[in-house]
Amino acid sequence: MEPQREPSPHFEFSLSPEPPPIQLLTHAGRPQRHYRLPARYEDIPPEGPAPLPPNLVPPERPTIRRVVLHVRDALRTGLNRFGLLREYLYRPSYDPDSSIPIQDLSNSMEPHVTSVDQHKECPPPPWPFTTMSVYLIMEWMITGGNQKSIAEVDRLVKEVLSHKAFSPGDLGGFSARRESRRLDAAETKQPETPFTGDGWIH
Repeated sequence: MEPQREPSPHFEFSLSPEPPPIQLLTHAGRPQRHYRLPARYEDIPPEGPAPLPPNLVPPERPTIRRVVLHVRDALRTGLNRFGLLREYLYRPSYDPDSSIPIQDLSNSMEPHVTSVDQHKECPPPPWPFTTMSVYLIMEWMITGGNQKSIAEVDRLVKEVLSHKAFSPGDLGGFSARRESRRLDAAETKQPETPFTGDGWIH
C-alpha cells in the first residue's frame, strides 16, 4: 500500500491594480490637450555634410605652442612751429628726409623762388599805390613795430600831414628821442602842457 502524500501548499498572489494616469486639467477644469505646430511652421535645421571616410582622415599631429613676441621701439618727434611732428613705429637708423632734395618736399611744380627774386620781379614804387606819398605812408605803417593801427595812421595823415601849419621842411634833422627829452624837461618846469593827457599818472 502506497503512503499517502500530503497535499502541496498552494500559493495565491494578488496584484494590486495600476493607478489610473494623472490627467492634467486646465484652469477651467477641462482636460489639458497637447497642441502641436503645423508642419509648415516647424523649423527643421539642415543636415550637415557627411563625415569623411576613415581612410581619408589625416592623423592627428601634436600641437606645438608658439609664442610670437612683437617688440616696437616707437619714436615721436617734437612739434615744429607749424604744429607738425613725425611718428615712427620703429626707431629709424637714419633720417629719412636727409637724402630727399628740397624740390621733392614741395607739391608745387614751379621752381623755388626766394624772397629776393620776388622783390626783383615786383614793379617799381609806387606800385600798387597811386602816388609816392601814399606808398611811403603805407610802407611806414607795415614795416617796423606792430603797434601802428590803421586808425592811428589815418589820424597821422589827417591831423598832422594834412594840417595847414605842417611843413616838411621843418623836419630836417628831426629826432624823436631828442624832442621827447625836450618835452620831459618842459613838463618838469611847467606841468601844464598841451600833452598832459597822455595817460601817465605820477
